[in-house]
Amino acid sequence: MYKKEILLLACVLLGTLNVLFLVSAATMRYVEPADALTFNPLYVSDRIALRLCTLSYLNLVGEDPTFNLRPELLESLTSTQASNGIYRFKLKSDVQWVGYDGDEGKLVVLKPFTAQDVVHTFTEIRDSSEPTRYDFLKTLFTEVTAISDNEVEFKVRKERLDLDQDFIIRSLQFAVIPDLSNFRGHVEVFRGQPAVGTGPFIMIEESYDRVELKRNEEYFRVFHPNTERSSEHLEISEIQMAIKADMNPSIDAITISGRPKLHLITEIPLVNYSQVKQTNISMPIHGPNSFTYIAYNCRGAFRDKRLRLAFTHAFDRQKVFVNVYGGIYPGRDQLPLKDIEEIIHCPLPASQTPPDIPIIEHDSGRALELKQEIMGDETVDEGLKRKIKEGFDLLAYAETPMEDRVCRQFAAQIEETLGIPIRFNTTLGKSEWFNRIGNGDFEVAFGRAVFSQNVNVIRSLFHSNSSQNVVDYRNDRIDTLLDEYDRANHPEIRDKIRKEMAEIIANDVPYTFLYRIPRWAAYRNDALGGAEIHPYYFFSFIDQWYMKRRSP
Repeated sequence: MYKKEILLLACVLLGTLNVLFLVSAATMRYVEPADALTFNPLYVSDRIALRLCTLSYLNLVGEDPTFNLRPELLESLTSTQASNGIYRFKLKSDVQWVGYDGDEGKLVVLKPFTAQDVVHTFTEIRDSSEPTRYDFLKTLFTEVTAISDNEVEFKVRKERLDLDQDFIIRSLQFAVIPDLSNFRGHVEVFRGQPAVGTGPFIMIEESYDRVELKRNEEYFRVFHPNTERSSEHLEISEIQMAIKADMNPSIDAITISGRPKLHLITEIPLVNYSQVKQTNISMPIHGPNSFTYIAYNCRGAFRDKRLRLAFTHAFDRQKVFVNVYGGIYPGRDQLPLKDIEEIIHCPLPASQTPPDIPIIEHDSGRALELKQEIMGDETVDEGLKRKIKEGFDLLAYAETPMEDRVCRQFAAQIEETLGIPIRFNTTLGKSEWFNRIGNGDFEVAFGRAVFSQNVNVIRSLFHSNSSQNVVDYRNDRIDTLLDEYDRANHPEIRDKIRKEMAEIIANDVPYTFLYRIPRWAAYRNDALGGAEIHPYYFFSFIDQWYMKRRSP
């Protein structure tokens, strides 16, 4: 009996300890509107994959919650050597690459993070046959060398030796992937990418409708050994991400009273704003570098900038926004109109436009004058005049019914004001749209663009050598100014250069930028705490998040 009582007591104690362990940690459940296209941070091209990669992969340099640069994998932001274009940086020690061993059913340490991993990452970017997110590194550095396990050296190209250290440090905001060439162990591979990382969470399961990640204890132990939590704070031990194209069940799951079945939705559709906006739900905005546009192919009929300007004056963007989005959602008076009805300033997205650059306003009379000027100009090719009479094809990929309506109103307004027919089909598939845009196979196009914070939107869209300059816009002065902008050391000089570029592009009008519908995340603030969301890299501050004890 004595032994049985001891055994029973031990079981009770173990059970108690198990309960204590369970309540000391919790699972965060959230929803994405679509599947990620890749899990490799070098090739991320969609926002969902970017969010997942942020959870697993650290950059050399990141941002703190106040958006100041901070070292992530670097020991500090100070170069130990900066002469003749040579920059050396110390790396953090005791950082481990962690992976998921499916056979063992647990996270395992694979190897230490070293300078060789940084060299491997640069080599992968340099030698890749496909474009990567970090191709700008190839135009900046000739080589990256491991000086020791914890020190890495960057050598700047000769033509860019006048760059200052601040610019070099800003350029180090890139994710590092591991060199596993000598690793002989077993880790799970999802879509050709090992489930490996140095970040706060590691992927342990992936399917067509869900992704599951487990907390990387090595990350938290190294980077946040003294994180303080009250007795009401539960560590996030796992993250379960579901993929739901139909958001209505997810909206119900997060808005249900009492304990929520869902803690976070990354993107709330505009039509559901009023339904979700409740006192126990916070709705931060993220992803502000997302905008819609009308693009003009400068290789074809739209090589005459007067035609591009005529289209821009003819299209009433404010009217279109109100007509298309104004009556489709309930409780419109509850919406933050300053966020919803931001009409993008031509010639650039509002976030890229200096405040004193004139906006190209709707002006039907001026639009018609420009068209008549072209038609009466004897130096204009007769083929262009004939094309104006025949009309143009609009290349359109409409993700939503609202975007379909925008395209229809654009066509209607151009024909009504200028008498120019616009033919289009918004059932065009996404892949075909991307292929034709990339190949320059269009006359005028409706589309959308998303840029992360550290991308120079002007260079991406307007530099003559940029792969994203799909409209084939060419201006030697813009190319020169962009190079001067990269080398400028002072904010005042950069502001002056930016203003000159904006004025030139305003005169040339290769795009008509329309509006920005911001993305809201929604989270239950009675279940999830500390949830500061980075506007570009959604989960950057997740090491500060926690679950509240009342959450299931």
